[in-house]
Amino acid sequence: MNPPSVGSPGATDDSVRQELDRVLRDCLVRSVYQPIVRLATGETVAYEALARGPEDSPLATPDALFGAARRFGRLAELDWACRVAAVEGALGAGFERPLVLFVNVEPEVLTAEAPLGFLEVLDRARERLQVVIELTERALTARPAELLRLVDEVRRYGWWVALDDLGVDPRSVALLDLVRPEVVKLDLAVTQQRICSPWHAAVVCGAMAYAERSGAVLLAEGVETEEHVRLAQARGAAFAQGWHFGRPGPLTAPPRPRAPLRLRRYRSVRRHGASAQAGPFALASEGHALVEAPGSVVYGISRFLEQEAASLGPFGLLLANFQRTERFPEAVRSHYGRLARDLSLVGALGVGLADPPTGVRAGPLAAEDPLAREWTVCALGPQYAALLAARERGDGPPKDAPLAQRTFDYVLTFDRDVVTAAASALAQRLLEETPAPHDPEPAASLTAPPRPSGSRPGGS
Repeated sequence: MNPPSVGSPGATDDSVRQELDRVLRDCLVRSVYQPIVRLATGETVAYEALARGPEDSPLATPDALFGAARRFGRLAELDWACRVAAVEGALGAGFERPLVLFVNVEPEVLTAEAPLGFLEVLDRARERLQVVIELTERALTARPAELLRLVDEVRRYGWWVALDDLGVDPRSVALLDLVRPEVVKLDLAVTQQRICSPWHAAVVCGAMAYAERSGAVLLAEGVETEEHVRLAQARGAAFAQGWHFGRPGPLTAPPRPRAPLRLRRYRSVRRHGASAQAGPFALASEGHALVEAPGSVVYGISRFLEQEAASLGPFGLLLANFQRTERFPEAVRSHYGRLARDLSLVGALGVGLADPPTGVRAGPLAAEDPLAREWTVCALGPQYAALLAARERGDGPPKDAPLAQRTFDYVLTFDRDVVTAAASALAQRLLEETPAPHDPEPAASLTAPPRPSGSRPGGS
């Protein structure tokens, strides 16, 4: 007889809570593993670890397990337990380089501290395993500063990063250059479709453009038939996972691939000698000539870049620093609020700027912050990158003088490395996302189609 599921009449809140306590207390989370193959040869080169509860438990399925953890505020504990189960199961089965192990991380608990003893397990894994941490775009848009720090930490640990579910949400394409993943996973909603709609074309072009400049690997999810194999290859994927190659199951005698999956480190964003904590002006001015101009000229350029950003639609982002909140007046606030309805991420920074319009992420600065002297507009998309980085001159008129009388040194650059570094520096100043009445929706001509009828994620 099967145990009652979490949502069934036989499973009360108390019984589910007690079962979750038991699973976490007794370390009963287990991992199953799904193969990832090279499409050209069908050879297994990696596995993705997928969490399950005990087989005889109402929390056996991932939906039930994670649903209970969210309901009772224990998601962080569960997420750590899943990571440990993934690496312990792999180590116990004799998993070792050059095979690659993919491990998921829940975006809501990215920075939760590891329970006692868990880091020791990860240290052992570090010595023997080549690990890729999978993230989703939800983490970056909700908590950009924390996620970008985590990505840096993962890389310092010697592991790699994958961005999951590309194509479900336009933000995943827009934010590729900020996360800089070594692996990009195309969602089954992209790989299973016979017709390449404008939405799918935009996703595929964005992914392929990123892979070309970074050397990242494109991996297709949800490949269940020979036709899906052909469709995945047609969208640029060289690797894939899905039921066509094997369902998730126990890991026994993992093979040693003849042609391993080689992950290329995304080159460090060029900083031109500036420190890792440098702001956009320092990043842009190293290696670029400064131009002196009145504020009216800088203003005109900034408005043009905002218009260019608007044309990027749901696959673009716009980050701007206004120095002080009084330089973010109502007309500009309304303008940025409209931009936020179309772009994936819009941020506004400035001294005292803590209450932006709906959809715009705030980045309040301290009065003594070096950025308080800078005027920045940064626009970034899959095939577009532009940065205006200006700093007010100290020998000019008073800072409360009319804009046309104030003088700035500025750099205008379209160097993607510099623009990406500046965008990252600004994104790390943004506050956590607050609930909004709406989420930005794709433009009407690029509406994301629903997933294929009856489809299931490759790791389900």
